Amino acid sequence: MKRSAYVEIVRLAAACCDQRISAEEHERLQLLLRSDAAARRVYLEYVDLHARLGQHPGAVSSPGMESGKSWLDEPRDTADGAVPTVAKVAETSDLSHKTPKPLAGSAKKRKAIRWLTLAASLTVVAAALSWWLLRPAPMQLPIVVRSIDAKTDNGQTLDSGSRLPRGELHLTGGLVELRSQKGAVVVIEAPARFNWPATERLVLSEGRASAEVPKAAVGFTIETPEAELQDLGTRFGVEVDPQGESRLHVFEGEVLARPTPLSKQKTSQFPRRGVRQGEAITIGQEGKVSNSRVRGSAFLAPEEVRALDAAWRAGQRRSWQKWVGSIRRDDALVLYSNFGPKTSDFGPQVTEGGSREAARVQGRWPGRRAMEFADSDDRIIVRFKKDVTLQQATLMAWVRLDVCRNRYQTLCFAPGSLPISRTDPEFIGRFQWSLNRESALRFAVVTGEDKPDSETSTFEGAAFSREGAPVPASRWQHLAVTYDSETRLVHFFTDGKLNNVAQPNVAPPLVIPGRLFLGNVATETATPRDLSGRLDEFVLLSRVLTEDEIRAAYENGNPYRSVGDNPPRKQGQTL
Repeated sequence: MKRSAYVEIVRLAAACCDQRISAEEHERLQLLLRSDAAARRVYLEYVDLHARLGQHPGAVSSPGMESGKSWLDEPRDTADGAVPTVAKVAETSDLSHKTPKPLAGSAKKRKAIRWLTLAASLTVVAAALSWWLLRPAPMQLPIVVRSIDAKTDNGQTLDSGSRLPRGELHLTGGLVELRSQKGAVVVIEAPARFNWPATERLVLSEGRASAEVPKAAVGFTIETPEAELQDLGTRFGVEVDPQGESRLHVFEGEVLARPTPLSKQKTSQFPRRGVRQGEAITIGQEGKVSNSRVRGSAFLAPEEVRALDAAWRAGQRRSWQKWVGSIRRDDALVLYSNFGPKTSDFGPQVTEGGSREAARVQGRWPGRRAMEFADSDDRIIVRFKKDVTLQQATLMAWVRLDVCRNRYQTLCFAPGSLPISRTDPEFIGRFQWSLNRESALRFAVVTGEDKPDSETSTFEGAAFSREGAPVPASRWQHLAVTYDSETRLVHFFTDGKLNNVAQPNVAPPLVIPGRLFLGNVATETATPRDLSGRLDEFVLLSRVLTEDEIRAAYENGNPYRSVGDNPPRKQGQTL
């Protein structure tokens, strides 16, 4: 046993015997005793010695205490480097076990009997104390603070205000907000597989969870297939993919990452390390660790969950469903998608709508899906029955931006070979809807003009960042643009409000050459313009919607509607 471990077990045993042990110390002592035979031996010997000292208060000194140091404070090294046991210390004191000499006379016999009875009683007391400490601690499952349309595969209910059920849960829909006994708040989004085996421990086998841990709950741990992620007073997010690869994102404070006991048995494991604010790591199946990008907006914070819950209870989703019904009946509808599994969800003119790499995650409505774009290969490809030409157009999307790692982030793109020969008639009318790094909406159209500065008509809205952030994080936003080739007017909208109006010199009809990319530009030669974040509901119409119609689209689809339009507090770092 190492010196530090010896000192810790003696300190905890002393606190227990003196009845001044805290709940945290008690839990730590139980863990040590259950996992280490040497710790159990030292503890039992200490309890025995403590009981003896309590009956012989005069025998409290031992060799070496004249210096003011107790053997409890610092164990002495022996010649072979081992730490002396409590029994060895006891042998140097006046309380060492010595065989009593035969006693003469009835008085001495009675005294011997009393001494032996006392010794037996002390042994029973020590055994009782050991049983009390080694018994399993009462398990305190977390409280379900909020449950928004949460569904499990076996029909278990997760009602707000109830205790989380025991055993592994498979969350197939919605989301839950949990609070541990010590106050750690955890938000888990479907789909997810998880278990809560100890008072301050979550086992996340698959899915996504974010945690906010107060000082009282420091030490709260999320366990993944390969790692134990122990909080050191912080806010962080954890995601585990179906293959068991896990990612840790630290938004505030620090998290200690170390291998799980099971992963330690493997030949490949990673060294324990602290991951600090603004850092992220990926832990592979074989314990390989690599640095990653922090993605704060990939996780829901408790403040946002409260806003979503209030809107849910107010029936905001029903308002949105009614609006969806009306827009699907619009004769000008070219493309509508809330990214369901069926091609028909994309609209009557679409023959195929599929994703490449992009993952389906929790959308802005619990139980609904959105598409998440995290890597440069993530995209959605929508194929049409034929080429589409639009004299007028309205494009709308609900977007949850994450980070802006490129100059532009593409929302949709009518593809061609890039770099485009903008004077080639084949490419006239191709367009791209995107955002720039300053969080301004951007719309670009190939005009065919043979002028260096006019090969494309590029128009931009005003920046819509909030709280001084280049990209608004941890918040769903409604973005829209209208285009009219006859009036040559382009209108930009943010959250239902007119953002800017532009009038280009040249505005040809828009052209979709049989397919449309969402979220990424499929080319290796072009400057990266891929989106980083979530996309939920994309609409394309062949007419210009009025300001009132766009405002209605926002108001009916706003997941925070019932609690105002102010954004929740950011989950991650300033982007």
